[in-house]
Amino acid sequence: MQTLPDPTFRTTDGDYLSLLPYDVLRQVCASTSSDPNLQVPLDGLSRSNKQLRDVSLPDLFHTVVIRGPWDSAYSRLQAMEECHPLFSLVKVFKFDVYEGKGAPPPPPPSMPSLLATLLSAMPQLEKLVFVVPEYHVGVFEEAFRQASILLPSADVLVVGPYCEFVVAMCPNVKIVSSNGYQWGHSQRAYENGWNRGHSLRLIKAVGAASKLRHFEMQEWWDTGLLQALLEATPNITSFGMDGRSPLEESLPTLSRFQELRTLALADASSLEVGFDPPFCGNAYDGPRGDEYLQQVIREGKEAERKVARMVFPVCTSLRVLWIGDTAKAMVERSPDGSVKNITTSECDRDKVVRYPHP
Repeated sequence: MQTLPDPTFRTTDGDYLSLLPYDVLRQVCASTSSDPNLQVPLDGLSRSNKQLRDVSLPDLFHTVVIRGPWDSAYSRLQAMEECHPLFSLVKVFKFDVYEGKGAPPPPPPSMPSLLATLLSAMPQLEKLVFVVPEYHVGVFEEAFRQASILLPSADVLVVGPYCEFVVAMCPNVKIVSSNGYQWGHSQRAYENGWNRGHSLRLIKAVGAASKLRHFEMQEWWDTGLLQALLEATPNITSFGMDGRSPLEESLPTLSRFQELRTLALADASSLEVGFDPPFCGNAYDGPRGDEYLQQVIREGKEAERKVARMVFPVCTSLRVLWIGDTAKAMVERSPDGSVKNITTSECDRDKVVRYPHP
C-alpha cells in the first residue's frame, strides 16, 4: 500500500534537490552557474543544506570577478580573504580596477600584497584578467615579485596597459590579449604623444612565452608594431589585429609570418580598402533609408571579399581569415600553395575580449 505524503510536512527546494544523484546535482549546478542571471539564486539555494553547498562550491567559485574603484575592489578582496581555503576552486579570476580619467589616487597600501597572497592560493587558475590604473602598476609588480608568484596552470591571460609583467608569472600561457578598447586609449600613451611603449612592452613579454599560440591586441597597427611582433614571435600561429590598420601597408610584414594559420583583422571599414560607411544611424532614416542600408551591407560584403583576395595570396601559410567579428574567410590552395578558391561565411568569432569588459 502506497503511503501518501504528509500534508503537514514542509521542505525546501534544496531538500528536494538533494535527493537527486550526485552526478545529476553536479550537472544542475554547472548549468545554472554558467548563466550570470542564475548565479545569485544558485548561491542562495546552495545555502539551504550542506550537501547542496558542497556540490555547488566548485561552480560558485569557478569565476571570481572584482571590478570598480579601489575602495570597492579592496573591500571585496578583504571579504574574499575569509574564504581563503576555497580559492583552490577558482579557475577564472578577473581583477579590473578603474578610477576614471586623469591620474587616480594610489591603492590602499596593503592591497597589492593582499592580492598577491590570494593569487598564490589559486592552483587551478586557468584564466587571469589583470587591469589596474596605469599610474600605479608598479606597486603591484613589486608586490607580486616579492611574493614570487607563479601560476603554472594559467593558459589565458588578459592584461591592461603596462601590466605585461604578469606574462612571466604564467610559464604555460597559450593565449595573451590586451584588454580591448582601453588598451588603444591608454592615458599614459596619450600624454606621451601617443607613444606606443605599452604595446611594445607587451610584445616583448609575449616573445618570451614559449607555449604561446594566440596573441591579440587592439591598437592602431602600423609596420613598426608588426615588425616588433615578427621579431618577438616569428613562429606565432594565430594573431588578432584588433583596431584600425592600413591593410595594404601591413601586408609585406604579415607575409613574413611563415607559421601563421589564423589571422583576425578589424572590420573592413577600418582597413582603408575603400569601404567607408556612415556610422550614424540617421544616414539610414527617411523614405529610402532601408534601401541605402541594404546597399551598404552589399558593399561591406564585397569589401570583405576584397580583403580576403588581398591577404591570402601573400600570406601563404594562412588558412583562416576573420574580417571583423562575424566574417570568416577560408582558403583552398593548389599543390603549389597558390589560391584556388576562397569561401566566406557569417559566424561569431570567439574573441578573447569583448567590449566593454575583459
